[in-house]
Amino acid sequence: MERALLAMGKDRESVFHLLDICRGGISFRYIGNKCRTAGVDRVDLYHHEDLWLGGVPVKSVEDLPLSNGTISYRRCGLRFAELTNEQIERLESFMGKIVVD
Repeated sequence: MERALLAMGKDRESVFHLLDICRGGISFRYIGNKCRTAGVDRVDLYHHEDLWLGGVPVKSVEDLPLSNGTISYRRCGLRFAELTNEQIERLESFMGKIVVD
């Protein structure tokens, strides 16, 4: 999944590596003390550098530490809000694509 990315923020300035994905939601890792998901209600999903699915509606559901080492890695979980049929099809295609890689 190292080539699967999530982008969020006003100008999609925050980009993260995905950890897990399913029809219900997605999680990613980041370095820092707290995930800045306040006000974020949509994300974009990329495979390599290609936008695969844009404007996916989400809600933040978790923010947990991954390690206790020198670098503070954390895991942020987002739940997908109501998706259209087209978004569901693209999401399933995206999941199939990143599992193969």
